[in-house]
Amino acid sequence: MLLTFCVLLLVGNAQATDTQLLRPVDWRPVLIRLQRVAAPWCGEQTFRDSEGRMRCRVLLAVLPHSVPAGAMGPGLLTLGQGALDLLPEDELAHVLAHEFAHFVLGHPLIALRRLRPDQLARAAERAGKNTSEFLDWMAMGIPPVHAETPTDRHEIERDADTLGLYLAGLAGYPVAAQASLWKRLAEYPALNAAATATHPSMPDRSAHLHRVALRFCEQLLEGHALVPDAERLRPSVAPEEVASLRLLRSGVCPL
Repeated sequence: MLLTFCVLLLVGNAQATDTQLLRPVDWRPVLIRLQRVAAPWCGEQTFRDSEGRMRCRVLLAVLPHSVPAGAMGPGLLTLGQGALDLLPEDELAHVLAHEFAHFVLGHPLIALRRLRPDQLARAAERAGKNTSEFLDWMAMGIPPVHAETPTDRHEIERDADTLGLYLAGLAGYPVAAQASLWKRLAEYPALNAAATATHPSMPDRSAHLHRVALRFCEQLLEGHALVPDAERLRPSVAPEEVASLRLLRSGVCPL
């Protein structure tokens, strides 16, 4: 994770004026939908597209290996070709929504703080900056971390799971797709073992996401704002903007 983080930071220095993919993929509609629904969470990291809609300023790098996805430097998400080859659109949307959540919650800044001084210096050098400039650049390119954001890695992942499900649902992808996603990923023991140190177990994540999906559908059916209950996971926009969040397409519920 840290090595990939450092290698890709320079790529993230690019400034997006639209959905800019570092190589062509067939998932542009997914990315555009997620950019649109994530915009209220992106703060200053937004832009207005050619249709006049606000979108989150995010790049996607597709890597030629089997790592599923990651949120790295400023506005940079990564996706392994293996995920494109393996996952149907609904499930891939949940994977990318999880990484969008990491980005808008400022989690790459937490990862940055965990770097050793020598790792930080190498990352700054790769970005063509000194350490001070590098830290300022990162702070400007990623939404700030909420004061109540947990420091435990499992809890951070749980927050990204929660908000990610909301973003996928808002983008119009069935919330039940997360269940088939975890069932599919459970077939890859090596992937599960590699994630154990930083992520909750697959059964724990699946159970948590099922509860989140139930809550999302409850809010939808009752006409409430489609945002997580935890204050740290809510967008920092005016209440009327939160209340106006709507699904981009129907068919998201039932489970």
